[in-house]
Amino acid sequence: MVAHKTVAVAAGLGVMGLHRNVIHPRFGNFVPLATVLVDAPVSALQAGAGLQPLRGLQVVRRRLPGGRHRQGRLVRRAAG
Repeated sequence: MVAHKTVAVAAGLGVMGLHRNVIHPRFGNFVPLATVLVDAPVSALQAGAGLQPLRGLQVVRRRLPGGRHRQGRLVRRAAG
């Protein structure tokens, strides 16, 4: 069994909060985690090479109704 949160903290992705979630300095506590175990050496330059996790964000922005995504954050409107 692998403790993904412990691995994420050890990898420098953030800190463990009081609620046992990993808190990332930019993304907060909404950080989906997965762990890949390998038996070969991996350098820091190889890890994540070519990774673009926010590549699809423009698609999301275009689909949100009437400017609900401005300045990098979702603008919530009151119902009614």
